[in-house]
Amino acid sequence: MIRRVLLVLAGLFLLAPIPALATPWVAVGVSAWNTGASGTVRDTSSALNTNVNLENDLHLGHHWNGGLHVTFDDPLPLLPDLRLSYDRILSSGSGITRQSFTFGGNVYNANGQIQSQALLRQGSVLLFWNPLDDSLVNWRFGFEARWIKLNVAASGQGVATAPGGGTQPYQVSGSAGGVVWLPLLDTGVTLHLPAGFEISGDAAFIHVGSSYLYDARAGLGYSFGPGLSASVGYRRLRVHLESSRISLNGTAEFSGVYAGLGWHF
Repeated sequence: MIRRVLLVLAGLFLLAPIPALATPWVAVGVSAWNTGASGTVRDTSSALNTNVNLENDLHLGHHWNGGLHVTFDDPLPLLPDLRLSYDRILSSGSGITRQSFTFGGNVYNANGQIQSQALLRQGSVLLFWNPLDDSLVNWRFGFEARWIKLNVAASGQGVATAPGGGTQPYQVSGSAGGVVWLPLLDTGVTLHLPAGFEISGDAAFIHVGSSYLYDARAGLGYSFGPGLSASVGYRRLRVHLESSRISLNGTAEFSGVYAGLGWHF
């Protein structure tokens, strides 16, 4: 009897309709970011190196930089969605040094010409969920692993001791940098407005020991129709590193307006 009941229940289960899963989609986005660099860094490879200001000493300016991301939406609600992203942020400059300073083991003259460059490359893997997602608001949170490679270089007029005593000017160049991995918490909110507009904001952050990073942005988006959207806004990335594993310590900040295009299918 029990066997017959089990067979009947199994048959009913197999014949019952199975609810369809949400259709998975992939989103691809590209962005242009007008970044200005600021902050103070130092080369830790020598105790003689001093703090160097990225604006006043190295004269780093604003530059347009690019980034891209790919998002994979998982149809199962308990499994996270996946987002892969990459940014290349380059800032260069030239000018007259306001004071003498030491960087990369070299002494740079005050009132001397200098050329400089700061290059930040970062890639991230983000796993996130959407606890709230309806026609009015979307709230998401997740966990991110971010790879960061930061390098600062300078070339300009330095000083050296002359054979007969005293000093003489000469051209010097030096650089410092390194690679770090950081785990981050990530969260974001999108408000859906009428006529295809939306307001969004998101932030990723971590504080480990004396090092920290936060990456925040806020913007306005518009959907043109099936699959195509655009956005504009402001982004600020600040990283402070205090680590013996790399030769560049201190604070570097990149901030400015951005514009992006996205497609989902």
